[in-house]
Amino acid sequence: MSLPEVGRITSDTTFLLKVIEEYLGGPPWAQEYSKNDVKVWSKGSKNDQIKTFKATALFKGVSGSELFDCIMDSDYRKEWDKSMIESYELCQVHPQSDIGYYSLRSPPGLKNRDFVLQRTWERFDSYYVIACHSIFHKVCSFVTFCIQYTYFLIISIILSLFV
Repeated sequence: MSLPEVGRITSDTTFLLKVIEEYLGGPPWAQEYSKNDVKVWSKGSKNDQIKTFKATALFKGVSGSELFDCIMDSDYRKEWDKSMIESYELCQVHPQSDIGYYSLRSPPGLKNRDFVLQRTWERFDSYYVIACHSIFHKVCSFVTFCIQYTYFLIISIILSLFV
């Protein structure tokens, strides 16, 4: 799967739908972890450059819109994301896309990490899709005590089980 150019992802509903299609189908996923309401799968061989993971979690008593708001609200994130050092928006690219800075604490023995992310999101019938990928942004100066991530992609699909 190739990512759209920075800025173009903002209106690329086709890209988000392709992500969902690949999440649901494609080569078989191997289950790596299962405990309580959390499950993790992976796919990709030793020859693949990138191993892909998908995880599911059931949040009982929380609607899809509440979970979406919790993830997307930068101010509230400070309350529950104990790994976060700092987070702020650099610019709004489109009504459903922004570019922001995020730094996080790493476990003891590892240097902290920071990155610039472009997020895009869209609500479909009964679910939300959030795509985040790391980008370079010349306005953002990186913190010297962190190691900068250079590339990754995170896709969140929030499915509401409430009718």
